[in-house]
Amino acid sequence: KKNKVEDVYEYIIRTLKKAASLLPENNLPGRLDRYSAYGLLSKVYLTRSGWGAVDINRNQNDLDSAKYYAYKVITESGRVLEPVYENLFRISTGNNNSENLISWRWVISGNWTSQNTLQADMSLGGFSGSDDGWGQWSGPSIYLQQIFDEDALSKDRNNYDARRKATMMMFSDYYPYFYRHLGGFTATWDDKNNVANTKFGNNVGANCVKHIVGHNVGDHLAESGVEGTRMQTNLATHILRLADVYLIYAEAVLGNNVITTDAEALKYYNAVCARSIPTWTPKTQLTFDEIRVERIKEFAFEADNWYDYVRLSYYNPTKAIELINAQERGSYSDNLAAYYLGTSTSPITINSKKASVQSVSQFTIPFPDVDLAMNPNLRDNVQPVSYDFSSLGY
Repeated sequence: KKNKVEDVYEYIIRTLKKAASLLPENNLPGRLDRYSAYGLLSKVYLTRSGWGAVDINRNQNDLDSAKYYAYKVITESGRVLEPVYENLFRISTGNNNSENLISWRWVISGNWTSQNTLQADMSLGGFSGSDDGWGQWSGPSIYLQQIFDEDALSKDRNNYDARRKATMMMFSDYYPYFYRHLGGFTATWDDKNNVANTKFGNNVGANCVKHIVGHNVGDHLAESGVEGTRMQTNLATHILRLADVYLIYAEAVLGNNVITTDAEALKYYNAVCARSIPTWTPKTQLTFDEIRVERIKEFAFEADNWYDYVRLSYYNPTKAIELINAQERGSYSDNLAAYYLGTSTSPITINSKKASVQSVSQFTIPFPDVDLAMNPNLRDNVQPVSYDFSSLGY
């Protein structure tokens, strides 16, 4: 039968504590250590703090535990933020970076699934030099561009936040680490670099940069010493970074308060912002929404934002639903590519599309039909049972 949610969380927490006791305090670069487990444990406690909340108040003991384990990572691990944000997402500077507490490691080989395939799914057609790249059919939402104060209808970029350019390319962006054998890559959308179909199929005026190495020979070879191949790169996929732990600490300190002026929380929040914004003016007080927006900017395309909304839905489902439904998920009218190419001056409009989350139940992934067919006890009308922790052994 299904187990109770609170027991699932208890199982996760016990397992991470056991892992922390077994892992070495220090390990080879790029490998897990004790603080990898502590960092994830802080995130689990922060998430669990909202489960079963009463009147939008999270469990203070869990918030305190999230703060405790995050602080252990921050002050005891010896890890530091990577000074240059974009370096986190390059093979040569990112795969073994001290900031990365947990990363999936990949290698190009003759064995399928040993490699990273994200570039093929997220880059422009033919960007790698192979017949892959389908990212022009998706792309960063207009909402994400707005979060970074960018407008795809402007040919001039703000570029005050280094994370924007390291996350998504927009018109006129230049990247010295893409197509370096040709002197770099400028996103002009006119096929001048013989990159197939740089005119957007998604029509949102932006495309992904994270998870992309670039040309198989000109870039992948320079970054790793081996050539990339079709649908294969060696670039690591980061699961938990020190910047995440910094913001977890800040959110745990804020807890159920409207604002916090806690010096340590502000110190770590400001450090994340200042890393990417040279003109950053340190905050002297902090709110939940400021942390939330910073998390969107910091971890865009790192598969984290959805879980932030799930965490929020535990204790404030109304706000979680409102935030998602307010996002602009549409596209621009079909003449956007012509506008960039200078062949059209027709007015460009947004074909607006908004999400439609109606219920907190939509934050829960349903069991697959195959599992339900094999085990009817997983159905909703079967009450969950307590887990027997005596069988766990720890």
